[in-house]
Amino acid sequence: MTVHRGFSRAAAAVAVLIAAGAATMVLVTGAPVAARAQAASGACHVTLTHSVGGGAPTKVRWVNDRGSPVGVYWLNYTGFLVYYETIAAHASFTQSTFRSQAWVMLNGAFSCVGYFVTSGPPSYVIR
Repeated sequence: MTVHRGFSRAAAAVAVLIAAGAATMVLVTGAPVAARAQAASGACHVTLTHSVGGGAPTKVRWVNDRGSPVGVYWLNYTGFLVYYETIAAHASFTQSTFRSQAWVMLNGAFSCVGYFVTSGPPSYVIR
């Protein structure tokens, strides 16, 4: 696990907040990205501010159905994104994890294109 090399130190510290029923992703630099607008386009609807510990071991498989690569980030226990993998266009990636873990998929512009909590089906298609 490493913090994605494409981030500056300031931008590497990302917190996800839930306020008034609308999730907003905020970089420490202060540049907000409204998740509500992205959710309206089918991209993201962030429901957790951080991953929850204590879940049973599981595996999840992400399938990138997009025409460009996406980064897979774990939303850790303190609400920061931790880079795990880049999935090439039309490729897949399987990760061992635990139930109740939150995962965020970002495109090359670091816009949210997917969100998944490991409590549902073991496969997730990123569109």
